[in-house]
Amino acid sequence: MADWAGDNPMFLVIRKYDAGPDSTVIDLDEGGWATKYADLMRAAGVWMLCSKEASEKMGVLMPVLMVQVKEGDQPFYTTRHVNIQSFGDSEGPKSKSYGIGRKNTDGTVESVFILPNGSIAVGSDVYWLADRMNKGQL
Repeated sequence: MADWAGDNPMFLVIRKYDAGPDSTVIDLDEGGWATKYADLMRAAGVWMLCSKEASEKMGVLMPVLMVQVKEGDQPFYTTRHVNIQSFGDSEGPKSKSYGIGRKNTDGTVESVFILPNGSIAVGSDVYWLADRMNKGQL
């Protein structure tokens, strides 16, 4: 589908409500993407976090997470790094989860993440679930 700037397995697609079927595809490894697409950062619409691998394999956008963005919401993309603390010289297992969410006009924050094994975590559950996954407990 595209030549990607880095190794992030996800890319972002933003579809504004007033743009019809047109979407903007954003390479999350591209430096300064938030500034480049500043006009979309608060636009009402849908944010879709898509898998590069699945999208390229299928030849169409393959969203793994979607968030509705309403007027006044503050949408965001984020990653969460979780690792097991080690007291020796070696580092423990690490994992990286990718997420999108929004801060609502009432100040509440909602987020959803995809964990390395493809599971979905909501909000701060990502830390607990990723930790247990790193420890082999899930």
